[in-house]
Amino acid sequence: MKNKSIRLIGIICAVCTMISACKKDPHEVAHEPLTEAPAAVNYVVQGANIQINWTKPAEDFDYYTLELSKVENFSVLDRQEQVDADHESIILRNMDLAENYYVRIRTARSSPESFSDWANLVVVTNPSDILLPIKRADIDGSRVNVSWVFPQAENETADKITHIVLVPTFGLPREISLSDADKDAQKLTISELDQDMEYEIRIFNGSFLRGRQLFTTPASSINGVWTLSPHSDLKDAVERSINGDEILLNPGIYDSWDEEMYIGNKSITIKAADESVGATVYVKGFVLTGGGNTRLQFVGLDFSGARINRYKQEIPNTPDSRWNSWLVEMADDAADFDVVSFEDCTIRNYYTGLLNMQSGQVGSLVSIDNTIVRAMGNDGLHPFINVGAARIKKGMFTNSTFSNTNKLFIDVDREKNPENDIDFLFKNNTVDNSWSASAFDFKASKLPTKVRLENNIFSNIQCAANFFNNFAHVANDFDKRLINCNFFNVTSKSTIYGSNSSNMPVHNWELRHPNNKWNEVVPAFEMNDESHENPNSIREYPMAFDPEYVNAENGDFTIGQDSELRLVAAGTPIGDPRWW
Repeated sequence: MKNKSIRLIGIICAVCTMISACKKDPHEVAHEPLTEAPAAVNYVVQGANIQINWTKPAEDFDYYTLELSKVENFSVLDRQEQVDADHESIILRNMDLAENYYVRIRTARSSPESFSDWANLVVVTNPSDILLPIKRADIDGSRVNVSWVFPQAENETADKITHIVLVPTFGLPREISLSDADKDAQKLTISELDQDMEYEIRIFNGSFLRGRQLFTTPASSINGVWTLSPHSDLKDAVERSINGDEILLNPGIYDSWDEEMYIGNKSITIKAADESVGATVYVKGFVLTGGGNTRLQFVGLDFSGARINRYKQEIPNTPDSRWNSWLVEMADDAADFDVVSFEDCTIRNYYTGLLNMQSGQVGSLVSIDNTIVRAMGNDGLHPFINVGAARIKKGMFTNSTFSNTNKLFIDVDREKNPENDIDFLFKNNTVDNSWSASAFDFKASKLPTKVRLENNIFSNIQCAANFFNNFAHVANDFDKRLINCNFFNVTSKSTIYGSNSSNMPVHNWELRHPNNKWNEVVPAFEMNDESHENPNSIREYPMAFDPEYVNAENGDFTIGQDSELRLVAAGTPIGDPRWW
């Protein structure tokens, strides 16, 4: 009997063990990798605080990780938060106003360690209470979808609203009462909006303002011409324009400092409607995404990469990589473009430079004429025009002024790209206090490359390397012409004859390097001996006169009336003609 009892107990224990083994541990599901990111992520700005809201995923996890940065790639984190798994919102307090913040949030499990994908959000801290920012996707022609979210609060008026007021830039305000259905849905569609109009949405509880947001309805073209005003949505017009369109900007300030504008396979011109007054465009940059038919032409515009506040005033100390890099850049998958040109423009405050290309990409023409360029390339790492192993077939840079610009003007690398030939003209330009590394870098260049430098003033330039970098390579046999160029206080590092330390005036040594064979030099070199039996018989290039600028520190490069340069020029402007 005792043995039977023992056997029975053993059988019962075995069955219990089997049943227990068959029962699914609810936590075993969590051992699968996390795949669901938080959904419907949105935000509300409440004074200096940001409330981030989201929808909780269905799968099991331990907590959320939230990261906040002013840098789009999150290389520098301003804040990192861990949020309980049962929460669906967080309030970030004491944020800076008039900032772009990048936010990302994901779910996390500790054991075994697993993370979902990031859910991303861009937050702009222009103060609002409950209204959600109105995005382009919320605007459909003459209709707009307005939404709101109530803050977490226990007072009885926290979720009370009565009506919305719609205030156009031009015209009379319009009051819209909110129905119970609107209040429950926390959204409203407003119709019959005017075209190309900026509106302010205000939401009230009685007479108490609960929040406000701005939005602009899209403009449209008439016979291929878009006529915009400072309140217009420039990005929308640029990206919806078609081949051959012209976008005219009426005088004023266009605020797109935090936006990139994408240009497909089309030709468009963006120009000031009144070229005598111009228009100022604060823009992060233009990205070329199309093919060989892409033509982007700018006329009469003042471009700035600085940030501006809600009153359209520049915020100081902002030309850095968090806000802008290149004014024009080719997308990774873009192959080529036809034309990028600037005429009668001003270009300033782009942290990296004017144009960036990548290996294998081709541009037919880059042109700058009658333009003032300043405060560019403060990163000190890139050329003004970054070609490298890409290719520009023709570059024409004329009648312009460059001050406080990049470490060098252009780099062309034929060593990495054997097809990298260029027809390069740099004529009637004034260059001051620029090019800290070198001026023009043509590596391993050969014919049919042509480089013509004519009627330029180069002044107050101290290059760490050679001013004419790679011009003196033995195999560097491209066509080089130097005509009526004035070098004043221009020095560069001497690397000939084994010296690596001396800083010498460019006109005294670099132009006469034994391997630097110029096809044309005007005025002619001054010689040590008439027979010119060896390259060292060249004593110097004679044009090195002080232009005696009227007020270079404040951007006035007018040639002084007593400057010897005026006598040498004999009535033909040398440098940017506007200063004569």
